[in-house]
Amino acid sequence: MKTIAAQEVEQLVKKQEQIHILDVREVEEVKTGKIPNALNIPLPLLEFRMHELDKAKNYIVVCRSGGRSG
Repeated sequence: MKTIAAQEVEQLVKKQEQIHILDVREVEEVKTGKIPNALNIPLPLLEFRMHELDKAKNYIVVCRSGGRSG
């Protein structure tokens, strides 16, 4: 697993790079704002929704503070 800074992700989004973002925040947190085109699967549900992820893709996992995404 590689760590990437929020600023690096922001730059990739601004450049419209082909990236895949998995947001593991709760639904209520996402209502306050989200990264465009990010897939939201709350961390407690991830185990049950893994089939929604493409195994051929690399994902950048994000949350509010970095604790859950780690």
